[in-house]
Amino acid sequence: MKLLGLGHKFLVNKYYLDVLYEKVIVRSIAYSIASAAYWFNQNILDGVLHGLANSTKKLSGWVYKNIDQRVVDGTVNNSATFTKSVGTAAQPTQSGKVSQYGALLFSAAAVAALVLVIINT
Repeated sequence: MKLLGLGHKFLVNKYYLDVLYEKVIVRSIAYSIASAAYWFNQNILDGVLHGLANSTKKLSGWVYKNIDQRVVDGTVNNSATFTKSVGTAAQPTQSGKVSQYGALLFSAAAVAALVLVIINT
C-alpha cells in the first residue's frame, strides 16, 4: 500500500519534471547567464563609465583652469583694470567747475574741427 502511495505522489507531482526542470535546467542556465551578466557589468560597463567619469573630471579641470580662470576671469579683470585706469586718468578733469567744463568742451570741438580740416584737404 505504501508503494501505491508513493506512486500516487509521483503521479500527482507530474513525475517531478517541474522540480527537475526548475532545479537543474533553469537554475543552472539562469545562474550562468546571471554570472556572465554580472561579470560584464562589473568589468566592462563599469570600466567604461569610470573611464568616462575620470576623463570628464580631467577635462572640466582643464576648462576651469585654462578657459574660465584665464580667459573669462582674465577678460573681466582686465576690463576692470582698464576702466579704473581711464577713471584715474580722467579724474583731474572732474573739478566741479562749469567754466573748466566749457573750456574742455571748446577744446574738444576745436580738435574735432582741426581733424576734419586735415582729413578733407
